[in-house]
Amino acid sequence: MKILIKMPAANYDLLLSKLPKDSDAYAILKNGIVIKDSGDVRFIHIACEAAEAVLVLQNAEQLCPEIAHELGNEIRLQRPVSS
Repeated sequence: MKILIKMPAANYDLLLSKLPKDSDAYAILKNGIVIKDSGDVRFIHIACEAAEAVLVLQNAEQLCPEIAHELGNEIRLQRPVSS
C-alpha cells in the first residue's frame, strides 16, 4: 500500500544532505513533490510504500535523530495514496 508522507522542507533538506546519493532512502526522498501551503511554507510530499517509509525513518533515526520523532509520527498517520 502506498502512503503519503508530508515533511517540512527543512527536515527533508537536512536528511537528504546526510544520506549517500546511491542509497535507497535518498532515491525515495528525491521522488517527493514540493508543495507550498497558504502561508508560502514549503513541504515535501513523498508517496511511497510503507516499507520504504520505515527505511527512511530508520535512516533518520541514525543520521538526524532530531527529526526522527516528527517523521515517525507522520509515518504513523499513513494517509493512503489514491490511485
